[in-house]
Amino acid sequence: MQQAAASLGATAMPSEVTHSDAAVFYQIVVSQSWEEVEAKIVQVVTEGLLTEGVLLAGYTILQKAQEEKEDERTIGNIAQICTRLTELLHNLKATPVLRLVDQWAQVLETNTSSAVPEIQRMMQETFTDGALCTQEDFVKEIGGIVERMDQQDVEFEDNVKQVQAAGADVEQAAAIAEQRAQRAGAGAHVRRLMDLALAAGFAASLKV
Repeated sequence: MQQAAASLGATAMPSEVTHSDAAVFYQIVVSQSWEEVEAKIVQVVTEGLLTEGVLLAGYTILQKAQEEKEDERTIGNIAQICTRLTELLHNLKATPVLRLVDQWAQVLETNTSSAVPEIQRMMQETFTDGALCTQEDFVKEIGGIVERMDQQDVEFEDNVKQVQAAGADVEQAAAIAEQRAQRAGAGAHVRRLMDLALAAGFAASLKV
């Protein structure tokens, strides 16, 4: 963790990152163990200090460490902290639809024969009840999610071209392939959920 902290001190931050944001990430990254990391993260969340700026500080440091080819342990430590903070911020900001997308996408990931029927059952119950969201609300928001994912895919491929132009090594090429596969899988799940939601709305209209 000490080398990760040194990377933080030597990294210029974007203008969007306040001194407080950088200080919050610094307090986490100087931890001596993962138990201490988790304890500090819980404190940050409890005190309402987890922001987009804190995440940006972390990912800026991660990018700097990767560019300077720091040792894998240092990069791994920073990446794990960034991933953990991203998940927590996502959960804090998640709308009911986003929570449902995450929940139902996990069911799809099981890739079992019962996955789709189970999601159809949950959709019918959820949309009929309407307490969390209606079918119309779900379709509208997940459509926006698909659009954002498409835009992020374009940005990802643009970044890939820059890395490749600079001369990607074997490890970078492997990481790119893994990220591309993960993005493709996530996109396929979200589109499948949108199709199922649209079908659920059509089925409901036939019963009226």
